[in-house]
Amino acid sequence: FGTLAAATLDGRPLTDAEIEGFANLTFAGGRDTVINAVTNTVWWLARHPTERHALRDNPALVKTSVEEFLRYFSPLTHIGRVASTNVEVNGCPVSAGDRVSVGFAAANHDPAVFDAPGECRLDRFPNRHVAFGHGPHKCLGAPLARLVLSEVVTAVADRVEGLTVLDAEPNVEDLGPVSRQVGFTSLDVAVRGWGR
Repeated sequence: FGTLAAATLDGRPLTDAEIEGFANLTFAGGRDTVINAVTNTVWWLARHPTERHALRDNPALVKTSVEEFLRYFSPLTHIGRVASTNVEVNGCPVSAGDRVSVGFAAANHDPAVFDAPGECRLDRFPNRHVAFGHGPHKCLGAPLARLVLSEVVTAVADRVEGLTVLDAEPNVEDLGPVSRQVGFTSLDVAVRGWGR
């Protein structure tokens, strides 16, 4: 934020509103997606104790499992954009000014890219998911989100003997013609054997 305070745009300093916008994006922009990634992962680990123990026995698996959880659950299902020019995408005309949606969740489950995309494989490699977008507009918070999820997976694998889902209220995103669970509004789990 010190850099933002000293930054200029077209020769002028950033306004307080612009700096506040960056702060909001930095701290709040990834809030829901990280919550969804963590709750989905804890829910999945509770339902798959064999894989949870495999993570404990093979810590090297944590890195690939984090990438797979991001691909499999796609905490950000899509992002809207406005077309800047007229273009045709796979036979579909898009006019300048049209709103379009980049479907990260669909891309992350594309059978042309991923073998058995409906399966969560903790050792999937390579894993060319686009959970954080791609290219110059890739999520700025991706390294922090990966770190948070890695710490959660490691802590659950290393310290938890038993993990049971007591109650779960799915958070369903309604996209008009389709809806998709993106996380949980509430997730109650019982933890047995927290240690080490």
